[in-house]
Amino acid sequence: MALESGMREAVRRVVMSFHRYAKSQGWQKEDYRVYYETNPDWGRIHVVLGARRFPRETTEENWLSVIDFIDEDLKDSPELLDAISLTLRTFDQLEGRGLYALNPSYVDSEDVFDSAGST
Repeated sequence: MALESGMREAVRRVVMSFHRYAKSQGWQKEDYRVYYETNPDWGRIHVVLGARRFPRETTEENWLSVIDFIDEDLKDSPELLDAISLTLRTFDQLEGRGLYALNPSYVDSEDVFDSAGST
């Protein structure tokens, strides 16, 4: 899906923030994936953060850890923070079928943005 330049820049900033989160956790490139889907009409960026494993005991603790990092990392862009919704999934969940499977409408950020943030 082609993104208009404003949305493309917003997605790039969000994706890079998730990469910085992964780096802060000591994750290597093969330990995580960032997928996204946009809804430009509503100004939304939905992110699915997939990981081999998450470090905390509960999904809620992991979700809060990610959101707290993203909130701090993007604190200069409150409108961008308001646009993000987040789902966490393990690789096993993403590879399965059913409720946790990744919808094909999601884009793998690695297919669009490299780790340096270029397009």
